[in-house]
Amino acid sequence: MQESYEKLRLAIVDGDDDVAAEITEELVKSDANPLDIIEHAITPALKEVGEKLETGEAFIPDLILAGEAARVSTDILTPLIVKMGGAKYIGKVILGVVEGDTHDIGKNIVKSMLIAAGFEVIDLGTNVTAQQFIDSIGKEKPGIVGASAYTSATAVELGKLNEALEKAEVRRQIKLLIGGAGVYRDDLPRFGADAYGDDANEAVDVCMRLNGKGMN
Repeated sequence: MQESYEKLRLAIVDGDDDVAAEITEELVKSDANPLDIIEHAITPALKEVGEKLETGEAFIPDLILAGEAARVSTDILTPLIVKMGGAKYIGKVILGVVEGDTHDIGKNIVKSMLIAAGFEVIDLGTNVTAQQFIDSIGKEKPGIVGASAYTSATAVELGKLNEALEKAEVRRQIKLLIGGAGVYRDDLPRFGADAYGDDANEAVDVCMRLNGKGMN
């Protein structure tokens, strides 16, 4: 199984969506857990491409190709992850990718896993302005807002979002969770967030704990 995970990881890094789809289908047929596929192949691949982008070893076209390959794989797994649900309603979460950023693979994975865990998810999509977050908080009354950024250039928008939420006097109404390839745990104080998710599994765990349903 580990060998197949590695082949899928490499296919995504290389941006080969045909191979990524083929290997994902093979893993599913062999009864691999969809969450394990994400943890051991898709997430590491996206992290690797994100790191290479930051160091200049990869470029935007590489990022786009890897994102599409990851999307193909995720599209196969998402229905299976949702079917793994059945949990009682836990709470409501708003998700969105910050303004100026259109990379949503990680967000989509988190969304699927949150739904499977029992959360209602309001997905604002990509390139979400601070005002859109504010408007959605007023309308949906969530317990958690999850905002992500894929690059360090767009990560600065997380701090601006926190400031906008404070100014609009809605910050105390929610817990702010941040994540994405362009964000690190040490950024929590700088961006004024309450919690950080390094990957989809941790993001779901954090949301559970913030809702008093902590997972050990």
